[in-house]
Amino acid sequence: MIVHCTKAMLSKVKVEPLMAEEVEPFYSWHCHVKKIGRSNMVTLIHDETRLAIFIYGLLSKDFKHIDRLIHESIRDTYYELGGKYNMAEEFVRQQGEISFTKTSDRTMVARMNRIIQDSKWFLEETIDPSKYLQLDLCIRMSDFLTKGLDGDYKTSIKELKKYFNGKGQEKTIHI
Repeated sequence: MIVHCTKAMLSKVKVEPLMAEEVEPFYSWHCHVKKIGRSNMVTLIHDETRLAIFIYGLLSKDFKHIDRLIHESIRDTYYELGGKYNMAEEFVRQQGEISFTKTSDRTMVARMNRIIQDSKWFLEETIDPSKYLQLDLCIRMSDFLTKGLDGDYKTSIKELKKYFNGKGQEKTIHI
């Protein structure tokens, strides 16, 4: 799995980014960190489905094991959005180990910034400071129409359910 990080995210993770390589959007994510009040919020956007995952309340020490937090957040979000738990586990397994790179696709960065900007409308009512993964915000933002890779407008939830129901292209999640 490739996580394309903004400069702010790379400074928090403190890893040397790998050279950006062309990878299928199914195995690619974009990531940004933003300060909300006194807490850090990491936003992950899946390149193919445009699924938004929000991880809130991270401290500096949490960024040392951000790869584990990312995998757990992806698994738990997919499970909550309708996938069976074993399918969510399989999806994370298929994504593989995390490699951090610099962002290279300006269009995807613009889409990620738009999702972050739109999420500000729901922060006060959906943020649960007792949890890292903000599932209510993930679900709410993933129900918005976004422009897919083929140019059609879709919701992230419907795109994701295609893979769980076996209607995705050749990247269907197999058990």
